Amino acid sequence: MCVNGNLECVGECPVDCVATEWTEWTHCDQDCIRSRERCIIQHAANGGAPCDGGEKEQEECDVDHARCAKCTYNGTEYHENDVVYNDTCYNYICSNDDVRKEMKCYDGPSSQLDCAPGYVYVPPSNDTEAESQHCCGRCELPPCHTEPFPVLLNVTGCVPKTVDVGRCKGACSMPDMTIVNPEVLASGSGLITLHQVCECCQGDVVAKDIEITCEDVVKTVKVGTIGNCNCRQCSKYEYSVPVGGHRTTTEIDLFKYFF
Repeated sequence: MCVNGNLECVGECPVDCVATEWTEWTHCDQDCIRSRERCIIQHAANGGAPCDGGEKEQEECDVDHARCAKCTYNGTEYHENDVVYNDTCYNYICSNDDVRKEMKCYDGPSSQLDCAPGYVYVPPSNDTEAESQHCCGRCELPPCHTEPFPVLLNVTGCVPKTVDVGRCKGACSMPDMTIVNPEVLASGSGLITLHQVCECCQGDVVAKDIEITCEDVVKTVKVGTIGNCNCRQCSKYEYSVPVGGHRTTTEIDLFKYFF
């Protein structure tokens, strides 16, 4: 309909959608999602132009951040380091499209960082052991081994030189103790003889040729070094104790040592 030279709609005229401006994007949340909102004042009607989108939009954010990296396991998409599933002692973490076990230790060591210097962290060997240790590992001395031990070699008139002389470090098995005369026990009294063997972490001492410079002349000297460290018998002895008793200082004369 033409009114005063303008074309005006009569009846059910098209109504365009009218919306407010979008709000600012929110901060990236822990799920790596951000959002923004707006209000739709007038929805489109009668074939009017619709609004582009609804009243809320979401999108992924920080996609390059390690926290927001994607990890796919068994066809399901997770974020990197998400817990996929868990059991009594372990969380199974999505990592590099696979899972890694993370111990839920609450009363003991859970990594090498929890062990004192010189000790090594040993994780539980199975679920039963894990549960018995409160879902934790343990710290142990390493087995007997040879390790580097650098010392500074100083010879009068020569250039000092650092030499690895080696050393034995680590633990051996517990001492073994057995009864030599078990028949004495039948009487309920008297002395019994015990036999005990101890192992120590020991190695071989070897003379090693070392070159040193003395007044611009290279000389060869022999230096004692340690190698081939392993657990060896370091003592063996027998002693007697009364049945039901224990060794005392007055019984020290009963010791017989063999080296």
